[in-house]
Amino acid sequence: MTVTVTFYGPLECWAGKKSFEVEGASVREALINLEKQLGKSVLEHIVHPDTGMIKSHFHVLLNGRDIESLKGLDEKIMDGDTITCVPPVGGG
Repeated sequence: MTVTVTFYGPLECWAGKKSFEVEGASVREALINLEKQLGKSVLEHIVHPDTGMIKSHFHVLLNGRDIESLKGLDEKIMDGDTITCVPPVGGG
């Protein structure tokens, strides 16, 4: 399945652009394939190393729905889906 992964904020700057087309059967597989494409670790930014869960201050959305309300990183994806990675936002 080909999906679009979109980054916002500091992740967009880190990755060098906002959106990427990748293959995968699950959210996790798509992000791993994106790591291979970028040559950088995407998951280390959004996944807690001890628990394997999305870090509490990050949001990963699949077609606008938080993956934590689905099957997390193991949620199956379909051709044309969009994965959005939203880092913490602060302000004052």
